[in-house]
Amino acid sequence: MTVSFSHIRLFTAFVPALSTLFLLSVVAVKVPGLFLGERFFRGGCWLQVVLAAAYAFLLCWKMQDIRLRARWRRYSWLIFSFSFFGQLLLGIMCDSIFLLSGELHFPIPMMIIGGAVYRWEFGFMPLLLILTILLSGPAWCSHLCYFGALDNMAAGHLSLPPKPYKFLLPARYTILVLTVIVALVAKWSGLSYVAISGIVVLFGITGFFVMILSYKRHMMVHCSGYCPVGALVSLGKYISPFRFKINKEACTLCGACICRCRYGALSKAQIKTGKPGINCSYCGDCISACNHGALQYAFLNMNADHSQRIWLMIVITLQSCFLAIARV
Repeated sequence: MTVSFSHIRLFTAFVPALSTLFLLSVVAVKVPGLFLGERFFRGGCWLQVVLAAAYAFLLCWKMQDIRLRARWRRYSWLIFSFSFFGQLLLGIMCDSIFLLSGELHFPIPMMIIGGAVYRWEFGFMPLLLILTILLSGPAWCSHLCYFGALDNMAAGHLSLPPKPYKFLLPARYTILVLTVIVALVAKWSGLSYVAISGIVVLFGITGFFVMILSYKRHMMVHCSGYCPVGALVSLGKYISPFRFKINKEACTLCGACICRCRYGALSKAQIKTGKPGINCSYCGDCISACNHGALQYAFLNMNADHSQRIWLMIVITLQSCFLAIARV
């Protein structure tokens, strides 16, 4: 019996929907009070679980269409980011019920690293980061970071080629090292909470100004040159079995994919090597620009189509679960 493409597409969309339904159901039973919905009415958490599963199905259905892939990635990423920051603003301006614990924490990605080093403990967020890297490679930087969506929106201009700064790679790893050093100095010197808060706030505000450069250069300068978590992800993504590669036999060196990459991971020189730059986040935006099928996901010994579907199923499951429970 021949399996049609529509059946494969339907099955692929159902997997993240059912995975999201199962995982969030376990969370709802094991961690009461985590879902925002149940704080407003009885059974609200189960409504969130069902809506998240339906969202996962819709998103996976749409993103399997290469022509719609980049657009729906941006849509879903912005929905996640606006949901996160929207709840934060409501928690600050209206009612602490919108905050996870009723207390305000700093929603800045660098705190995942800096906070863990300062407290000298391996908490939930570092564990979650490593788990997502293991399961999906660098998808944190293309689908799961609430700050990244804003930088992606700032970069925009998909028809224009990015203008990478040469210092971005050294800068991002320097900032990663400095984040660790500052956290250690703050811990050992007994720096006051007010001083530490000032450093964190200044780092976050500076990040928003860096996004102005993203707009001017048509690439994600914040994510590719400023964020220490992005630097850690780019180094750690190789623990994942997923890879993104360029089939040199199919590639014609037309350069159409370069205009789509907002991470500065594609250039003529990198394309010739058959590997995108270390900044590649596997976002897949470049795939829709390639008319030769040269840009491919790789997973173990599977073919490119199967590898891409598995990656999509995992990433969409993660994002749907994050959307349902992620807040400060």
